[in-house]
Amino acid sequence: MSDAPQTAQAVVTVEGAPAPAAPLTGKPMVHAAPSYSDTGSSLASMAGSLVVVLGLIFAFAWLMRRVQGLRPAGAGMLKIEGGLQLGAKERVVIVQAGDARLLLGVTAGSITLLQRMDDAQIETVQNIEAAGNPSFQQAFGEQLNKLLGRKS
Repeated sequence: MSDAPQTAQAVVTVEGAPAPAAPLTGKPMVHAAPSYSDTGSSLASMAGSLVVVLGLIFAFAWLMRRVQGLRPAGAGMLKIEGGLQLGAKERVVIVQAGDARLLLGVTAGSITLLQRMDDAQIETVQNIEAAGNPSFQQAFGEQLNKLLGRKS
């Protein structure tokens, strides 16, 4: 060790108390005041980056919407013409696939071809629909009037 006298410099904080010493070196810890010009430029840089990222997200969403409109020529060959909900996860649907119409049973786990419909069957279905099947409300009202003895 050297016998040279060490000069201790006392660092005084704003409040007038000495600055705390660093644990390993024993030297006073002095923190520089924050530079607000650096903070402003870093905030501006961060805001600019955020605007660029958001712009890229919106541009990608717009591009995906435009690309989904471009489909191959035969993509419109399938069309659901009608359906009937039978249960919580069961349906019967009529699908037009090109010139054929298919009656399909659809469940949560499978799709089953019930019948291939020809033109005569399609006309029969259309005639039944045109005959005007009463709605549930109408049928219920008629039955209720019949039970109560009212004339409709």
